[in-house]
Amino acid sequence: FPVTIRTLKNVPIVNFDDFQLDNYKHNQIPIQMTRGCVALCSFCDEVNFWEKFRYRIHEHIFDEMRLNAEKYNRNDFLIMDSLINGHHANFRKLANMIIESGYQFSFGGNSRVDKRLTLDLLMLYKKAGCNHLTFGLESGSQKVLDLMRKGIRLEWAVDNFQFCQEAGIRVYINVS
Repeated sequence: FPVTIRTLKNVPIVNFDDFQLDNYKHNQIPIQMTRGCVALCSFCDEVNFWEKFRYRIHEHIFDEMRLNAEKYNRNDFLIMDSLINGHHANFRKLANMIIESGYQFSFGGNSRVDKRLTLDLLMLYKKAGCNHLTFGLESGSQKVLDLMRKGIRLEWAVDNFQFCQEAGIRVYINVS
């Protein structure tokens, strides 16, 4: 993809001390891993808004998850990004770090259809605690996807959804 990728530096860990977390219906804590998107879809203003795709390094994300688990007794996280898999190598490192730590986290978020989402990779994510992914498929027509400049193939989507099912990851799909 022609989008520049950079690291996000100095993103503070969100402090929830002033929130009565026990009064909320859901126990999820929001976490930000990235800003922006790696794609240039014709209908989306994400690239114009954020200019560049940026990501937090896996150690910082893990530290935030660990802190929230220890401080607030919360281990369920909602990744609030446009795409959880914008930087595959960093996400893989995070998954391995979670597994090696022994923490029992659960998380999910938005994902881009991608031919690199193999069954083995999705099984790793599941082992790390990924329990759902929401894919921005937008259309079941390859012609429409090409006109939208999605940069994906329908066969990749079919594979991604099948692999998620086999790995035990729930799939949600956004269609325009």
